[in-house]
Amino acid sequence: MSGNTLNGSRALSVRLFIPQRGVWFADVDLDPELPITPQGPAALLINTTLLVGTVDSQASGRFINTVRARVIGGGNGWGKNVPPQHFHSDGGVLSPQVTVATALLVGEVALDPTPIVMGGTDWLRSSGPASRVLLDRDWYVDFQGITQISSRLPALPPLSLEILNYDPITNTVEAACDDIIMPGTPLIDTNPIPRWDGVLTVVDVDQTFDAKGARATLYCSSTNATRLIASLTALIRELAGRDALRSYQYRFVLMQGSKVALQAVDPTAGVPDIIPLDVWGAAGDSATYTPGAQVAVTFLNGDKGRPAILAWDPTLPLTKTVDATVELDLGPSSLLVKLAGGAQPLALGAGLTALINILITAFTGMNPTTLAGQATTAAGALTALSTQPIIQTIKTVAA
Repeated sequence: MSGNTLNGSRALSVRLFIPQRGVWFADVDLDPELPITPQGPAALLINTTLLVGTVDSQASGRFINTVRARVIGGGNGWGKNVPPQHFHSDGGVLSPQVTVATALLVGEVALDPTPIVMGGTDWLRSSGPASRVLLDRDWYVDFQGITQISSRLPALPPLSLEILNYDPITNTVEAACDDIIMPGTPLIDTNPIPRWDGVLTVVDVDQTFDAKGARATLYCSSTNATRLIASLTALIRELAGRDALRSYQYRFVLMQGSKVALQAVDPTAGVPDIIPLDVWGAAGDSATYTPGAQVAVTFLNGDKGRPAILAWDPTLPLTKTVDATVELDLGPSSLLVKLAGGAQPLALGAGLTALINILITAFTGMNPTTLAGQATTAAGALTALSTQPIIQTIKTVAA
């Protein structure tokens, strides 16, 4: 198809792969007389449709009379590694704050029209492929080279589309079509005698344009992923034990003795409510927790039979106990220990209060002009002191 070009150079054939989710790519066979293999930004013209991408230098080159180039949709940046970065927002980190900034870092342009809150007031991007920030959201690179972080809209079947064969085992359709077929295209059989059951929806497209015409293998599914991708995803998650390696957000409901009853915050996370659960924490540390407080639950050694609370949110408990069997030291290295904010001094024990009162009385009643008066007052003070209990730290219970 002589109308196909790459950066203005004639393309002998183009194999175009368009996934439902992710980046499209095209393998282009070029005129062997082309003096230089294309590099950098790419404008791929298929019939009258322009596709904007970038030549992948690692998958392009020439051998004798063959020149081939792979064009990746957009800036070919989502596979590049990015450094770690901390994102913060008091109102909650919204996804564009992360996705758009990361896209610019790797030479991509991203639109995130339906923002989500990414975890809370803080979100940490780890080093690695930039595409990690897209999480499990639907996204794709359009023909203008822009990353759309959203689901694809349904597409209309091209008028030139002709269904040649359908394999219900693999859910694949072989078709002839002069125009580009898009994911999301419904395939409806209008023949008087239907050739297949129901409506087939195109998920991934593998289409070739050359001098013989245009042929396509269409991978169909009732979901947003082909059977192969769905099966591989499930297999990897199961083999890696991904579900048991994550931590999950729960809400504290009530105490059951020394145990707690927890409710899963996100029902779609696939974890049940936990009733009851032992509280693991610092030894000697216990509390009566505030209903509604949230916790992170993990699995010890990745064992789903050993759930444990990893951390609590900042909500203060109703009561708190810190205990030890031999000695409890409170701020032994501190010059100042504040209790309950430290606004008021501690209440004095009865023995210390009596001592202070005795001393005040004794020294107030002393007659400094006579030795006998001083001796009498001192003797009275000693007698009074001898009847007082030993001064010691006491514990009190509020009335």
